[in-house]
Amino acid sequence: MSEYVLNFDGSCGPKNPGPNAGWGFTVKRDGKLFHTSSGELSGAIFTNNYSEFYALYEGLKLLKQHVVPSDKIFIRGDSQLVIKVMRGTWKVKGGLYYPAYVLAQTELTCIRAAKNYVSLDWVPREMNTEADALSTAYSNTSGEKR
Repeated sequence: MSEYVLNFDGSCGPKNPGPNAGWGFTVKRDGKLFHTSSGELSGAIFTNNYSEFYALYEGLKLLKQHVVPSDKIFIRGDSQLVIKVMRGTWKVKGGLYYPAYVLAQTELTCIRAAKNYVSLDWVPREMNTEADALSTAYSNTSGEKR
């Protein structure tokens, strides 16, 4: 049995909503860095909320390929909206973030169906700096990685 910690973050800049958005996540397995990934969202107008849900989706997609039943998964992000919606505490109201929410929810449902323990926790921005740095690298005015 392994323990995974997924930290995710998304950003949109230089203004929200805008055409430049980025996502990023880190995964630790049993306390050691296992994987990091980040990317740019382009071709539409995005919001911070969309990029946050998309970062979670990408992280969950990776985890789905590696976890086995009985693994523990701790998901951490600094977006109260994402955490509370994914917990089911808040209802989805639609909006620009909805398509990314559906992607993330689909992956989370698959992971839970495999009988994995899953915890979703909000963390302050100061405790999410690695994922934040990955996401903001793509959300500058030019859309190119800084």
